[in-house]
Amino acid sequence: MSWFDDLLGGLTSGFGGLGGLLGMGAYAYYEKGRRDDITRSVTASIESAAGEAETTLTEGADEAETLLNEGFDAALDALNRGNANAAQEILKGLGLSTEELEKWVDVATNSLQWIVDFGQEAVPISRAYMKEMSKLIMNPDAIYESNAWQAHKGAVMDAVQNSASARSGLTNSNTLAAMSDKIGAQAMNFRQAQLGALQQGYSNAASQIGLGAQASQNQANLQANLGTNLANMYTNAYNQLGANQMALGAGESNLQTGLATGLANIRSGLSQNLANVGMGAAANTATIQMANAANSPFADLAKIYAYNMGQQRTAQPAGQMQTTGFNQSTAGLPSRTPEPIALTVNQQQQVPSSSYRQLLTSSPYGN
Repeated sequence: MSWFDDLLGGLTSGFGGLGGLLGMGAYAYYEKGRRDDITRSVTASIESAAGEAETTLTEGADEAETLLNEGFDAALDALNRGNANAAQEILKGLGLSTEELEKWVDVATNSLQWIVDFGQEAVPISRAYMKEMSKLIMNPDAIYESNAWQAHKGAVMDAVQNSASARSGLTNSNTLAAMSDKIGAQAMNFRQAQLGALQQGYSNAASQIGLGAQASQNQANLQANLGTNLANMYTNAYNQLGANQMALGAGESNLQTGLATGLANIRSGLSQNLANVGMGAAANTATIQMANAANSPFADLAKIYAYNMGQQRTAQPAGQMQTTGFNQSTAGLPSRTPEPIALTVNQQQQVPSSSYRQLLTSSPYGN
C-alpha cells in the first residue's frame, strides 16, 4: 500500500467516507468561490462609493473655488466702484466749494470797490493841497500874490474907506494909514488861516485816500484768503484721494490674501478628505478580505476533519485506530462508522450541481 493510499484513506475516514470527502470538498470550493464573489462585489462597491465620494468632494471643491473667485471679483469690483464714486464726489465737492468761494469773494470785492474809487478820487485833491501848502511854507510872501489875498485886501480897503467917508466924507492921510495898518495886521492872520485851511483840506483828502486804501487792502486780503482756502481745499481733497487709493490697495491686498488662503484651505481640505476616503476604503477592503480569509470554508473542513477523527478515536478501542486506505473493502471498515457533520439544507441548496448534493447526502459506507 502506497503512501497516497494511506493519505487518502485517512482523509476519507476523517470526512465519513469518499462521498463526504467529495461533497465537503465540492461545497468548500463552491463556498469559497461564493465568498470570493461577495468579497469582490463588496470591494467593488466600496471602491465605487469611494470613487463617487472623491468625485463629489472634487466637484464640491471646484464649486467652492468658483464661488470664492466670483466673490473675490465682486468684492474687488465693489472696491473699485466705491473708490471711483468717492473720487468723483470729492472732486465734485471741490468744484462746488471753489465756485462758492470765488463767487462770494467777488461779491465782497465788488462791494468794496466804490470805497476804493472814492479814495482814489481824493488823490489829485490831496496833491493840490500839498502843492499850495508847500508854496505857502517855502515862500511866506507868496500869499500876498494870491487871488484870495487880493480879494481880501480889497474888501478891507473898501471897509476902511467906507467907514471914513461915513464919518467925514473925505479920504485923508489918516484914513490911508488906518487902512495900511489894518491890512498889515490881517496879512499874517490871513496867511495862518490859509495855511490852516490847506492843512485841513489835505487832511480830509488824506482820510478819504486812507479809506480807499483800507478798502483796497481788504480786497487784497480777500484774494489772499481765497488763495489760501483754495490751496487748503485742494490739498485736503487730494490727500483724501490719496488716502482712498491707499485704502483701495490695502483692500485689494486683503482680498488677494483671503482668496489665496481660501483656495489653499479648499485644496488642503480636499486633499485631506480624499486621503481619508482612500484610507477608509482601503481599511474596509482589507477588513473584508481578512474576514474572508479567516472564514475560509477550507478552514471549516479542517475543523470537520479534526472533529470526525476525534469521534473515531473515541469510538474505537485503544490500538484499533482505523488506518486502512482507499482501496480497502467495506469488510475491513470499523463496525461503527462515525456520522459525518452534515451540511444544512441551505448549504446544500447553494451548491449548483445536483450530483454534488447527492454526494453530500449519501455515504459509501451506508448507515
